[in-house]
Amino acid sequence: MSTQKPILAIRLRQLREEKRLSQIDLSKEIHISNTTLSDYERGKSAPDYDKLKILSKYYDVTVDYLLGLTDVRNEEKEYTTPDEFQFALYEQSKDLDEDQKRTILEIIKVIKKSKG
Repeated sequence: MSTQKPILAIRLRQLREEKRLSQIDLSKEIHISNTTLSDYERGKSAPDYDKLKILSKYYDVTVDYLLGLTDVRNEEKEYTTPDEFQFALYEQSKDLDEDQKRTILEIIKVIKKSKG
């Protein structure tokens, strides 16, 4: 008889692997023990609300997504300051290679020309 892992455990592991992080690296980043993170990903325990908020912010997803209440990772948000937009752009592009970054800059130029 096999038991199915909770969606939270599955999503936590999937998000970590998408960022190509080891459990050890992630546990250091979010200040929890490797054992605790492993337990979360195996469905042996679940993070409390404060840890859920930390994880959702780290992965840029909603708590509802982590808990399986929605399949939408993050609601579209409006950036109210240039700093918020610049930070979001940085966060979304920091893992891209140089060619991908150049492509994004070219897309921005095209958008600016079309508005001009």
